[in-house]
Amino acid sequence: MALEWSIQKRARFVVVSGTGTFDPSFLYAYLAAMRDAGATGYRKFVDLRRADIRFSVDDFQALGARLASHDNAQAGDAPGPIAILVGLHPPDLLLDMALLLKQHVGLYRRLRVFMQEEEAREWLDSQVEARVF
Repeated sequence: MALEWSIQKRARFVVVSGTGTFDPSFLYAYLAAMRDAGATGYRKFVDLRRADIRFSVDDFQALGARLASHDNAQAGDAPGPIAILVGLHPPDLLLDMALLLKQHVGLYRRLRVFMQEEEAREWLDSQVEARVF
């Protein structure tokens, strides 16, 4: 199964999972799909246990700037919390990249990196949806 997302509108929940590369082209397609579906404010569970993250330093900087301008332009839902699951024994590079992603995206989003799925889901369940009115 390729890296893909599913939107659960009734639960206001998004799951990203599969095997593939989590890179800028995937992320920007994902962000556009969330915007178009009205799912920006949904809780998001990103399972990267079988995926690779590939971002350059320039990609991270561009991502931060894009998220800041994207959030300022959005009306309605504030960005929902994001739990990234890397698994119990992730490759060093996957963990490093997930932490770098948190460092850059975490300025604009409630985002945490987890090694255990149960903890990730519990954290997401504990997050109160924030709406901008």
